[in-house]
Amino acid sequence: MNRLLSIIVAGLVLIAPRASADVVSTFDLGDEGWDVVDLGELGSDPPLLLAREATYRSTGGVSGGYIEAEDDDGSWWFFSAPEKFLGDLSGFFGGSISLALSAIADDGIDYPVAVLVGDGVALYAVGPPPGLAWTSYTIALDPSAWRIDGYLDDVHPTTDQFRAVLANVTAMYIDGDWLTGPDRTGLDDVRLSAVPEPSSVVALALGMSGLAGCRLRRARRRRPTRAGMPRNRRASRAGGES
Repeated sequence: MNRLLSIIVAGLVLIAPRASADVVSTFDLGDEGWDVVDLGELGSDPPLLLAREATYRSTGGVSGGYIEAEDDDGSWWFFSAPEKFLGDLSGFFGGSISLALSAIADDGIDYPVAVLVGDGVALYAVGPPPGLAWTSYTIALDPSAWRIDGYLDDVHPTTDQFRAVLANVTAMYIDGDWLTGPDRTGLDDVRLSAVPEPSSVVALALGMSGLAGCRLRRARRRRPTRAGMPRNRRASRAGGES
């Protein structure tokens, strides 16, 4: 049984993807390096027109602090992630990005909730507008959840294109501009979540091993006796002596 368990664990660990530690911004102690940027046309690689600081609020978020920004010049603005959310994110393929937004008003139109830029390509995850109450989003880090070369056309990247972007993320943007005109939006609880931890693979292996052991014990109990041999030798011998 120990040998069977070892084989199962070794096999699952070999085929399991490497897990990466989650990257998180809860804004409980400050803005954590997040900025606000105005972007140009949202095409294959949107140009950055202007960068400014976000406003930090120590209370009023999902569970504490949060950041917010206002806009009154009509440009399309986004929250811009700090360096810890950038770089080689290959280990997060199959994971997710989660966040919470709060907006005072909106156009009632689906816009890009998140934008990933890398390898000269921009990917867009489109979703419905947030409400005044904190609205949670979870976006899968999978090609089917993203659009390529613009957010209007429902064209998804190939797996190779998606992996190329994740391998060298140069910018991550969260939409704050949900209304055409003056607006104000807050951002909280951003989390870049990894693929399942190896511990879950071991747990699966233990479960499979337990199932295999149970079947083996059942098979032994059901093993037929040899033809002509009594099931209880002691009882048969006692009967012969009498």
